[in-house]
Amino acid sequence: NQTLDTTVGNITMANKEMGSGRLMLKLNQFDGNTLRYINNNSEQISTLLLGSAIGGSPEMAMGNEQLMTHLMTFLDANPTVSISPFTWKNAKGESQLDMSLTLKRPDSLEFEEPGELAAQLIKQFSSSTRLSMPMLIEQAQINNQVFDGMDAEQAPAAAESMVQELKMIGTSMQTLTVQDDNLVGTFNYADGIVDLNGQKMPFAQFLNILETGMSGE
Repeated sequence: NQTLDTTVGNITMANKEMGSGRLMLKLNQFDGNTLRYINNNSEQISTLLLGSAIGGSPEMAMGNEQLMTHLMTFLDANPTVSISPFTWKNAKGESQLDMSLTLKRPDSLEFEEPGELAAQLIKQFSSSTRLSMPMLIEQAQINNQVFDGMDAEQAPAAAESMVQELKMIGTSMQTLTVQDDNLVGTFNYADGIVDLNGQKMPFAQFLNILETGMSGE
């Protein structure tokens, strides 16, 4: 059980004030010995899970008994990662993200689609997002000048375009809504049911919304 609380203030680059922020990260129910083993064998575990998700042989996965034992011991404890809050602010506003993820032991390692893997491994996930559009435009404008070398005339228009595209994608995928000058969204998942900005649906329906939004249909 660990808490990392980091504050970053008044970053200046190339005479531009980049902003300031805070991140509080919490880890709960993480068994140290099991986590160490997983870290040392992360590539094998990723291959195991991804292989199962795309139709790999569960018998091959089960063949590595030590790997499976450590992985399932870790998931049995329902490890939880939470970020509350992550904030960033500049002269034009402040944005914030809060999220919590709890994992669980899967009932099976036989999956027909990668989305089923997520549904099997995630016990609970929740997030709350509030993005200040003036803050995002200001941040993008500064980034365009500092990192991309745009001049003061090009940067504002490019920043405005980027934020408008984010707004369009978020609203078309129903993950974000517009409230005043903010893009806001809430997401909760548990027991196979998604609550997206107050709209409840099966997990499969949510995946379909994402696919439709990304394809632009």
